[in-house]
Amino acid sequence: MIETAKNLLSAIGLGTLLIVSAACTGSSDTSPSPASTPTPAQAADLAPTAAPVQATVPAAPAAQWAADGVITPGEYADSRTYGKYEIHWTNDAEHIYVAMRAETEGWVAVAFGADKRMNGADMIFGYVAEGAAAVSDEFSTGEFGPHQPDGELGGTADILIHGGVETDGFTTVEFKRALDTGDSRDAVLAPGANPILWAYGPGDSPTRKHSGKGYGDIELR
Repeated sequence: MIETAKNLLSAIGLGTLLIVSAACTGSSDTSPSPASTPTPAQAADLAPTAAPVQATVPAAPAAQWAADGVITPGEYADSRTYGKYEIHWTNDAEHIYVAMRAETEGWVAVAFGADKRMNGADMIFGYVAEGAAAVSDEFSTGEFGPHQPDGELGGTADILIHGGVETDGFTTVEFKRALDTGDSRDAVLAPGANPILWAYGPGDSPTRKHSGKGYGDIELR
C-alpha cells in the first residue's frame, strides 16, 4: 500500500510539472506575428506627403498700345536714343508698333531697309500741324533723295494707324504697320537686327532739310 501511494504522488508531481512547463513555454514565446497587409485606406495614410507645387504667377501684361502720341511705361519693348531723337518699338507676329520722338516742332522720320544711305529706303515721316497728326509713307530713289510718297511710285500707303502730339518743343508720332506689307516700296522687317535711318526737321513739310540725322538698328523679336 505504501508503494501504491508513492506511485500516485509521483504521477501527480509529474502531471503538475508538465502543466507548469506548458504554461511557461506559452508565455515565453516572443516570436513576431506575421505582418498583416494594410488596406488601401491604411496605405494612403502611410504614404509620404508630396511637396507643395509652387504656382506660376503670370507676368503682368504690357501696357496696351495706343497711337495717341503719349509713350507710357511698358507700351514698348525696346527703345534707342540718338541725341535729341528717340525711337521706341515693339512687335508681334504680324505688325510693328513705333513711336518717334524728337526735340523739334517739325517733322520726325525713320527709314527701314537702308544702311547709312537713303537709296532704296522705306521712309515714314510724321508731324503734327494744328493739333492733327499726319504721316507719309515714302521711298527714296537716290543716296541723298529725292523721296516721294509710295503712291506716286506705283506703291501703296501702308501705315495702318497713326497719331501724335506736339508739346513743350517735342514732337511725338506713333504708328502701326505690317512687318511685310507686300508693297515693293516697303522693307520687309524680320526677327533680329534691322538697319534704320533716323532724322528730324524744323518744319512740318518732309521736303524741308533735316536738322538732325543718323543711322542705327532696331532688334525685332
